[in-house]
Amino acid sequence: MSPCLYALLVGINDYPDPRHRLAGCVNDVTRMERYLRARMAQERFDLQLQALTDSQAGRDAIVAAFGRLGPARAEDVVFFFFSGHGSQAVTPPELRPDEPDGLDETLVCWDSRTPGGWDLADKELAQLIAVAGAQGAHVLVILDCCHSGSGTRAPLQAANERRIAPDERPRPFAGYLLAGTRGASGARPEGESGWHGPVDVPHVLLAACRADETAKEVEFDGVPCGIFTNYLLATLENAGDATTYQDLYKQTQALVLAHALEQTPQFEALQPDELRRPFLGGALRAPMAYYTVRNDRLLGWVMDGGAVHGIAPPSDDETTTVALFPMTAGSDELRLVAARVGQGRVVEVQPHLSRLALEMAQPPDINATYKALVIGLPLPRFTVTLEGDARGCELARQALQARPPEGKPSLYVREVDAHEAAGQPQLRLLAQNGEYRIARPQDGRALVGEIAGYTPATAHQAIDRLEHIARWTQTAELRNPTSRIPSDAVDIGLVVAGRELPPGNLRLVYQARGGGWEQPVFRVRLRNRWSEALYCALVSLSESYAVSTGLFPALVRLAPGQEAMTRTLYGRVPDALWQQGISERRDILKVIAGTAEFDPTLLNQPSLDAPRPLGTRSLPQPAGSLDRHLQRLQLRDTEEGSAAEQFPDWVTGQIAYSVVRPLPAAPPAHGPSG
Repeated sequence: MSPCLYALLVGINDYPDPRHRLAGCVNDVTRMERYLRARMAQERFDLQLQALTDSQAGRDAIVAAFGRLGPARAEDVVFFFFSGHGSQAVTPPELRPDEPDGLDETLVCWDSRTPGGWDLADKELAQLIAVAGAQGAHVLVILDCCHSGSGTRAPLQAANERRIAPDERPRPFAGYLLAGTRGASGARPEGESGWHGPVDVPHVLLAACRADETAKEVEFDGVPCGIFTNYLLATLENAGDATTYQDLYKQTQALVLAHALEQTPQFEALQPDELRRPFLGGALRAPMAYYTVRNDRLLGWVMDGGAVHGIAPPSDDETTTVALFPMTAGSDELRLVAARVGQGRVVEVQPHLSRLALEMAQPPDINATYKALVIGLPLPRFTVTLEGDARGCELARQALQARPPEGKPSLYVREVDAHEAAGQPQLRLLAQNGEYRIARPQDGRALVGEIAGYTPATAHQAIDRLEHIARWTQTAELRNPTSRIPSDAVDIGLVVAGRELPPGNLRLVYQARGGGWEQPVFRVRLRNRWSEALYCALVSLSESYAVSTGLFPALVRLAPGQEAMTRTLYGRVPDALWQQGISERRDILKVIAGTAEFDPTLLNQPSLDAPRPLGTRSLPQPAGSLDRHLQRLQLRDTEEGSAAEQFPDWVTGQIAYSVVRPLPAAPPAHGPSG
């Protein structure tokens, strides 16, 4: 038996009260039915469709129609679409703990505001959803109505609002559909809130607006219909049947925001994986990480990604760069350089969005929206304070501004005032007692060996070391927050004596052998857990600020499910450190995995010598930026691309492990004799 799509479409224009009548709701149902019939004619689903309009859509009729949605099985889809008025109604005392404001969100049925009639409350809709999806069917709910809110107007023309005043009549709890599912007190089961009902069956909800906004209808090509439904169907028709809920929501929201004031479509799903499911169900698809760009009447061109999404503010003439694509571009096209229609540079980052400056061959259409794929991320320079003896600081300042060979300012480090408003500097360069010392802002303890004397040569040597530490930290912090590749795409494991160490205990300990200490022996395993082939580099970062990409002889290409193992490696605590009482070193293993080949050897750098003071040093924690070499790889400067050329995508992962070399036992202490 073929899977079935059980669809219930409700549209109400002709409410009994003339003041409540709308014009576009029946058209919404007609368009949705036309879309479903055209799509199901090409799919393996059987379509069981009920359409209730105007007087057919009384409350009892809608409830009865829900009872005919099935019996839906696990492979089926249940779809409820409502176009009409949304409102609120007084919550009965038994359900008051659910609603602090004492009002339910409701759908206004055709007869809801007639004597003896009631709205369909959010909790009742949730109960109907729970019953329809009880056997595991995929459940989708689309509501083109208002939940509540103050009056507003559309920017393009006069608009009807799909909202009427709350029903203030007291409603007995016994009249609720869910009355029989709760005790006499009507206490809410744990976990229920908002539109989620007493049984939290997984479902997807697409709503026309926020709870404090209004859904609107206007004329499109002379035909009245809901703004939300119009752009939702336009997106479905343009994007194709394989579009995911995440894609559908992003594109529809961008179009509605561009054409309606105070109407922000909402998307809710109980399970995050549902976001990656195609519209009307189907196999989960890997997400394509993109943002949406539109023109805002006040701010200009804006992208729906801001500080909360990991977009970094511009810094030192570096900023996030995006490639722009038509909204109809599919996942495969978003990878192609030739498919882009322009580029954008972030000029300001706000919490929820970013302002862009667009670079396009033709002036952009202010009524258009675009998909934006991040292709370059900023690499801010490290901040450092110069403190101490005036002569030493001045020589260091001059060296910082005239780096060889071009004599230009450092690409990696910039000076800031110790009290700069931007916050605490990342490093300190102290000129004290005739020597340079590099330290963290929290204390004056040296990170690497001190440099004696104040001369132009020693000042440049000090800046060399600052840049060395900055490059090491940038590599340690390297990540790509906008990648479509999962963060755990490549699994890293340490293998000792044929057994992989558990993730929480990555300690390699020297063993006593023949009166001496034998170094621990291990290998590193990489496994590609993703669905596509990846080029992988394994990078070792030591506490002495060395970066090495030589654990594998070359870049490793791993097919899906494929593994690679390094040669035998030896953990080491150098004699010089061990003799000073340092028994443990903690290093980082980082994998960089991309869809295109790159040269990891650009990251290599040697160790720096240890400082004179003894004591353990902690590693910087990853905070997130992009290494300059990989930024150049990622950001394509070509104006034209071949039909097959793709924007590279990449991701990083890492583990930290310790090498422990026990110190000799101290001789026993002897007390005074006698």
